[in-house]
Amino acid sequence: MLPVFELKLQHRPKNCSKLDKTSLLRLKPTLDGELFFDDLTKALYATDASVYRKTPTAIAYPKNEDDIQKLVAFASAEGI
Repeated sequence: MLPVFELKLQHRPKNCSKLDKTSLLRLKPTLDGELFFDDLTKALYATDASVYRKTPTAIAYPKNEDDIQKLVAFASAEGI
């Protein structure tokens, strides 16, 4: 299984548009793998073994290299 990608907003330039659910809805059907952005799944991935908590924007389970390329291109285009 390929690694799970967590899309988390980092420091965004002020001129970047805010990533919204519409962008994720457009990305989802282009992937062979899974893309989740529901509250429950995001809450499950919001913590690790530390005391810090940061809720991801979405969680992707890429199925192949093409999915990874699409996710990286999406993240780059969205300034993530």
